[in-house]
Amino acid sequence: MEIVLLAAPEELEGGNVSASSPPTKLRGFYERSKQNRSFGRFFDEERVRRVNPRIASDLFRSVPGVTLASNQSGGNTIRIRGCQPMVWLDDQRVPGAELDDLIVPSEIAAIEFYASSAGIPAQYLERGNRLCGLILVWTKSG
Repeated sequence: MEIVLLAAPEELEGGNVSASSPPTKLRGFYERSKQNRSFGRFFDEERVRRVNPRIASDLFRSVPGVTLASNQSGGNTIRIRGCQPMVWLDDQRVPGAELDDLIVPSEIAAIEFYASSAGIPAQYLERGNRLCGLILVWTKSG
């Protein structure tokens, strides 16, 4: 027995397709924000604008487990269980940095925050910083 399938093309109605993709550096942010809501907090540019923070650390005022304390530079220190989270700025690790010393709210394209190692993307994990958390900052210009 031989079975022969013949192509039967159909003509589809015309349509318009429009899409905009996020800047390349923010693709990972948007993918993780869709998949990882239970482990991380995600602030895109629109959410930052809605919160309207005076300084970048103000974004964390309502985050459970985060303590803010004013520092000598006029900003705040961010602590999780008494520990300083690691900060990355546009994929560059900035050891010992405080968020307010690195960026002002108007320069923020997106921020990811993880209170512990749970959910942190593998490329940002560090053995010595498991309980201190992580802040990933994506700038508009970088």
